[in-house]
Amino acid sequence: MRKRLIALLPLFLLLMMLLPAPVLAGPSVSRPMLPKSRALGITSTLPFGTKPTMSPGIAGLAAKGTPSSMSLVSAQPEIPLEVEGFFYWSGDDLCVEGFAYNESSYLLNYPQIWYQVWSGDTKIAEGGLYASAHAIQPGGDASFSRIFNIPSLAGTDMEVYLYAFGYQDTLPYPVELTQIGRNVVTSGGLRTYTCVFRNDSDKTVHTPVLGGLEEDAEGYIVDMLDAREEVTLAPGETWTTQAVGHYPDGAPADVYTWAEALPVLTHNTVYRFRNLHNGFYLWTSDLYERNTIVRELKSTWLLEGPAYRTRISTNNAPLWRFCNIQGGFYLYTGDAAEKANIIATLGSTWKYEGPTFKVSMNRLGAPVWRFRNLQNGTYLYSADANEKNTIIATLGQTWLFEGPAYYLAP
Repeated sequence: MRKRLIALLPLFLLLMMLLPAPVLAGPSVSRPMLPKSRALGITSTLPFGTKPTMSPGIAGLAAKGTPSSMSLVSAQPEIPLEVEGFFYWSGDDLCVEGFAYNESSYLLNYPQIWYQVWSGDTKIAEGGLYASAHAIQPGGDASFSRIFNIPSLAGTDMEVYLYAFGYQDTLPYPVELTQIGRNVVTSGGLRTYTCVFRNDSDKTVHTPVLGGLEEDAEGYIVDMLDAREEVTLAPGETWTTQAVGHYPDGAPADVYTWAEALPVLTHNTVYRFRNLHNGFYLWTSDLYERNTIVRELKSTWLLEGPAYRTRISTNNAPLWRFCNIQGGFYLYTGDAAEKANIIATLGSTWKYEGPTFKVSMNRLGAPVWRFRNLQNGTYLYSADANEKNTIIATLGQTWLFEGPAYYLAP
């Protein structure tokens, strides 16, 4: 159900008859895209910013409404989100609220809102925030809100610029939780909502997130509610959480709360990169590392895709990674004694980079064999018995067989 964002004031209607209609960037939609100002009864458009140039580093906006760099990186395509929002003064606080809508046919991960707040030609604030903790399904939406405390400008007209997008990704769809109870306690102008949700799905889920909003009798959104917790819910289990409403002008007419959580993954995907300059290989299951390499080092490392998937419940031993300081190639070991020896005796040659993904050290699993190149010191890993035998038989003068480096449990 689309949220009722806008209710037009009489003064606003008068102004609209006197002023030309604002021109809004972005696609034409049936929902209104005019913000409101409760305190002043005036309007300003919330224009879409120019599409940002995505580069790593601290988020910064070079020009009015034009983000120039962002701190998050992703290997997946960026899909714009449609934004509806409004802003208003509440005392010394400039409140910016709204929704980001996914009008695409893709599940969008890490949806974000990037903003700038201007007073005339002076930039007051800028930055970015998540619109959702998980993902937005096609046709779905996520709420966002931000409060700026600027007493020196309280009550003056402002301009707010927004740009929103999400990453097309392969995360599982969130599971909607069933609300089975809610009560509210009011104290000191604050309302504390205690909500109870149940996992009615057949999946174990984790990190439930609550969303909600309060509306007054005219349909204004007067506050937004949110809560999250790092817990796991098996089918049939319940989650009790609290969220606080801060709107000071009396109790809301309507309150909406909902919750979702992500399914617990049963397998881990390991990705393989090939160095375009020297043919070295790199393996990782860390999505942030994978995305960072694709974004920042794509001229050096080619993502060849998933190398294999491991079952999380049976592969729970860390695989440690070392980078050769001189050559830039990698060594992997699941042997704790070997790891400790390299750190203690070869620290000037091998830089310890920590655990990279989980494997098994149970010899009943499928072995991954390791070979060392006798000419340049690089390493080769293979889980293919035929490939192992061929290398030993025909390339023994180049590749020294070192035995299993680790195992993959079924």
